[in-house]
Formats: sequence, structure tokens, C-alpha cells
Amino acid sequence: MKKSLFTILFLGLGLAATAQNVVNGTVTDKQGNPIPGARVATTQGTESALTELDGTFRLETQRPAKRIAVDYVGLRSKQVRTRNDDMTIVLSPSNWFFDHYESEVNIGYGGGGKTETDGMTFGRIFAETVQGLRINKYAYTGIGIGFQYSYGLDVAFLPIFVDLKGYYPLNQKIAPYIAVDLGYALGLTREDSDMSGFYTTVGAGCNYLKWNFSLGYQYQSFIWGEAMNSFYVKVGMKF
Repeated sequence: MKKSLFTILFLGLGLAATAQNVVNGTVTDKQGNPIPGARVATTQGTESALTELDGTFRLETQRPAKRIAVDYVGLRSKQVRTRNDDMTIVLSPSNWFFDHYESEVNIGYGGGGKTETDGMTFGRIFAETVQGLRINKYAYTGIGIGFQYSYGLDVAFLPIFVDLKGYYPLNQKIAPYIAVDLGYALGLTREDSDMSGFYTTVGAGCNYLKWNFSLGYQYQSFIWGEAMNSFYVKVGMKF
């Protein structure tokens, strides 16, 4: 008798240990039509489920899920907070361009710079904006324009460049990246016009939520044959 009670107790504890949390709901479009085959998954785990023909789903998780993500081809992906009762999740039509459009604004400082011929040192302050597309979670390309002032050379520049970034996301919040800018910097006054030339930067940085931080190396050549380089640090925000 004691052995039987022990066995029942052991099985009960085992079932309790493996008991799962359940999220129930329905996925529809904006007209209220059910969406079968949509993927519903936890944002911090590997559990997922597909919606049935009537749009309903049952997602079982080992740990309570605070948020779930819903994806369906041709519709905009969505993340929502879970609830204890049945949820209704409405997906909107997707527009690839606007879904992937990102802009950023940065300010920064460049120091330790020298001209290649005479070794003249200088510092510079700058601001820039970049408008582009996050092609996927690993790649971004955009067009940037900025303003730079070198107080060592007393020269102002307007760099126009293509911005290329490669990301390695660690999670939903943190994404380190490497970046390359290629373009042309224009001297802003008649006296500075002969200091226009090829412009490039190579750097590494990290996005944390909407914040951006990076550091790297900048090189710029001049029409009359001179060139300058410096190391920079910049901070900014994505929109």
C-alpha cells in the first residue's frame, strides 16, 4: 500500500514538474478573416505553433511567456503581450519598404588626426544623418549626409556617402555591427573647395534598442594631393 502511494506521489510530482503554460488565441486580418498557417512563437524561447484553419492557436511553453511574435507571409509581423484569457491578434498588410526603412542621427568627435605630408594635427566635430533600409537582421544600407568642422585646419566639409553595415544580433536589444562609409566630401567655401575629395570611414559599433555607439577610422583625400586621417567616436539614435 505504501509502495503504491509512493508511486502515485512520484508520478504526480513528475507531471507537475513537466506541466506546461498555455497561450490561446486567434489570428485574423483587418477584416476579421481567420489566418491559417501563421507562426506563433515565444520571443525568448524556441517554442512555436501554427494557427489552425479557423485561425486559432494553442502555444505550450515550459516557462510563462510574457510576449509572443506572430508571422505570416505577406502580412506585417507583430509582437504582443500575452494574457490569461484568449487573445485576438490582428495582422496588417505588409509594405516591404516602410517595414524595413530606418533612419539614424549621429554626432561625434574625431581626434588624433594628421595630414599625410606635413603631419599637421587637427580635431573635428561632426553631425550626420543616414536614411536607408534594414534589408534583414544582418544587413543595412543607406545614404548619408553630414557636416564636419575641423578646428585644426579651420575647414568645413559636407560629406555625402553610402553607408553599409553588417550586424550580428545577440538578442532583441543588442546588435554589434561593423560599418563602412564610402563617398565624397565637399569643401563648403570657395577657399575650402580644393580640399574636397574622396571620403571613407571604417568602424565598429553597437545598437542598444534605439541607441547607437561606434568608433573607427576616417580617411579623406584632397584634390591637390594631400590627405588627412583621424580616429572618431560617435553616438546617436535610430528612428
